[in-house]
Amino acid sequence: MSNLALRPEIRIDSRTVAAAQAAEAGTYSIHWFDQRDRAKRIEHYVDLTLLKIDYIDLLVPLQGHVNEHLLAHPQVACECRTLRQKIAENSYKFDINRFDTAGKLTTRSACIEDTQGLRITETTFTADGVFVVRSNYHYAPNMTLVSVQHYDSFGNVVSS
Repeated sequence: MSNLALRPEIRIDSRTVAAAQAAEAGTYSIHWFDQRDRAKRIEHYVDLTLLKIDYIDLLVPLQGHVNEHLLAHPQVACECRTLRQKIAENSYKFDINRFDTAGKLTTRSACIEDTQGLRITETTFTADGVFVVRSNYHYAPNMTLVSVQHYDSFGNVVSS
């Protein structure tokens, strides 16, 4: 989980910004990219306080990654994304496991994204496997997120 050989990029939403602009805005993230320009880690900040770290393309089991995270960043939540697996010509699947600041698993999600890394669907469950919500993501031609629709277990739209 080291930042060695990773290139940082400060972002507000999907825009790359300077450090001063991020500090002024208050809510921003630092994306850490590998040599192939794939994000490997995302740190989320509010008013210069680190709230959560997303670790990307991890091999399972995840508990070792979570333990290492807790030692390095006590009281910071984390999200562990498993290594992407190709499931069709233009899509990949991966899982997200979310842990609270004490390292307790809170939710799990099964995700599908396209070849450009845009999330298509996400189905979220509680830590013990109870369905929470299915989300579908919609993008403009310039790949800007336009909307997200959330569905309950019966397929009804619960929010958009």
